[in-house]
Amino acid sequence: MKKSIVKKYFIVTGIIIVTSFAFLGIILLGFISSFWISEKYTLLKSGALSISESYKSTSKSQDSRNEFLLSVRQVADTTSTSLVFAFMDGTIYLRNEDILVYEVGGEMEHPVSDEDSLFTGMATIPENVINTILQNGTYEGLSTLDGVYKQPQYMVGMPLSDSDGSISAIMFIAAQAKELNSYILEIFRIFLLSSIMVLIFTFLAVYTFSKRMTRPLAEMAEDSRRMAKGDFSHMIVVDRDDEIGELALAFNNMKLSLSSLEQLRRSFIANVSHELRTPMTTIGGFIDGILDGTIDEDKRGYYLKIVSEEIKRLSRVVTSMMNLAKLEAGETKMKPKDFDLSELITRTILVFEHRVEEKSLDIRGLETLDQVHVVADIDMIHQVVYNLIDNAVKFTPPQGYIEFGIRDSETQVEVFIRNSGQGIPARQLPNIFERFYKADRSRGMDKNGTGLGLYIVKTIIDLHGGQITAQSIEGEYTEFKFNLPKNIQEYNGKD
Repeated sequence: MKKSIVKKYFIVTGIIIVTSFAFLGIILLGFISSFWISEKYTLLKSGALSISESYKSTSKSQDSRNEFLLSVRQVADTTSTSLVFAFMDGTIYLRNEDILVYEVGGEMEHPVSDEDSLFTGMATIPENVINTILQNGTYEGLSTLDGVYKQPQYMVGMPLSDSDGSISAIMFIAAQAKELNSYILEIFRIFLLSSIMVLIFTFLAVYTFSKRMTRPLAEMAEDSRRMAKGDFSHMIVVDRDDEIGELALAFNNMKLSLSSLEQLRRSFIANVSHELRTPMTTIGGFIDGILDGTIDEDKRGYYLKIVSEEIKRLSRVVTSMMNLAKLEAGETKMKPKDFDLSELITRTILVFEHRVEEKSLDIRGLETLDQVHVVADIDMIHQVVYNLIDNAVKFTPPQGYIEFGIRDSETQVEVFIRNSGQGIPARQLPNIFERFYKADRSRGMDKNGTGLGLYIVKTIIDLHGGQITAQSIEGEYTEFKFNLPKNIQEYNGKD
């Protein structure tokens, strides 16, 4: 079962967020634990120092001892700690509630253990702990004092000195480790509740953002299915300026291009069918008429000549379509070379000498053409000039004129070819460079045209980085004008 991109993005983002919160919780609890322990040791040391100072001022009198025990109880109550006092050999000798104390020279009272007590009943402090306190002056750690406490305690050990500075006893002040567990548990509960609320909001925001971010993608997928069925009418609404918006805009542009190409394809197929079907129908009709005797024998030569012309027309259509296909597929590689454009025009017009003389056309401007050298594909430019002159000769009425001109500049050259005649209606000028397009008035005069000549001309000019335009005044003239870079290699940046 496939997952949508929204689900995948939501799941991945959710895993990243939850993992991040988990790491954050671990780091936070670690810092809190470290801080709590540090603060607890600071509190224990402060209490131990307070008791140590109180002990120095204690005398042998009962009142003094009572004051000392009172200060011990106050420290225990305010810091929520327990205290253990031991002889120098580590034995504990007096128990007062949960506070084990002793006095130098006092009678030993063995500690007892009950269910609620913190202690196990053992009365000996480990020797290594005693030595650490005597050597370093303090002891700090998490311990049970080798079984004195039932559970591990955070504790600080410190010697108790008399007023003369001699060490009389050892004191331990301890806080239960389970307090940290309770504290951490409470912090974790608060963090968990806060995280759940934040995660709910975050997941809702991520889901909403994911849906909004992927909406154009979903629309593009739906539009792709419509396009596969030939429907190009729907356009994606682009309301964002990020990469997804650029993609949606590019998709809309692609759809417009595909729509134009689809219309062009249908028009192309229709035009090709028309251009091929008409001569084939004519050829077939005349051949059948000759074979079945419908056409008299003395007229067969006339109709066979028509058949020959239609076959030549078919050949021209197929040849033009093949050339066009090569141009559009990029199979025709340009071979730039330096040549004189004026000489090319002069040589090309000579090809039409017979047709020009038949119609008594006046050729103007050739005698004033100066040498203009360009670097371009000479065969392609010859095709351009040939097609334009062919059109001019075809549509110029008898005793009309064809005029040539070249304007030279530093970077490009402009060529115009003008012929007299009935001209092209203004509404049809924008369409004359389309495939298979023929102006209505020219159909009667252009019996042998394929409708591809001007399209091929424009394609070649575009390949050379130039432009071609047409202008006409009905009843007076038609003029085609094109310009070319003087060096196509510089235009392309390479051969």
